[in-house]
Amino acid sequence: MDRDGSTGSVSATESYEYGPTINGAVGYTFGNGFRSELEVGYSSVDVDEVKASDGVTSVTLDAGSVDVSILTVTANAFYDFRPDEQFSPYVGGGIGFARIEADDFSQGGYNVEGVSETDLTAFAELGVGIALSDKITVAPAYRFMWVNNGSGGWDDSQAHLFKVGARFAF
Repeated sequence: MDRDGSTGSVSATESYEYGPTINGAVGYTFGNGFRSELEVGYSSVDVDEVKASDGVTSVTLDAGSVDVSILTVTANAFYDFRPDEQFSPYVGGGIGFARIEADDFSQGGYNVEGVSETDLTAFAELGVGIALSDKITVAPAYRFMWVNNGSGGWDDSQAHLFKVGARFAF
């Protein structure tokens, strides 16, 4: 999602392009619908543009060459509503840390400093598990992710993720 911020009398909006995410998790199913996991994820997105204004002058910077990478580690908990059936809706969430790295860039005499920081992250997720066998489940889901990196006058980062996962029981 776009992110707004300000410093002094200058306000700005960063907009992003879509990017890939890959996650892996190890967990335990308790047998009563509850399951827990430890998840590691990596995302990479490109900044599309930065629009800035001081109330008098506005500028739009093409930031297409700026890469942002996010490494997350979260502890998650989920509840499967019908764990022993072929279609099992579920809800859950997680909390952990996000390591964010963004490139510096310059354009038209403007210099924008990159970032390298570790912040708190959390997410909520809704999905459905589709059992292909007693050991393999495919799980399309929607995840809303929040990162508490609203320092220096910037809003926290937020993302809407549509994903498809697979769970393997052993």
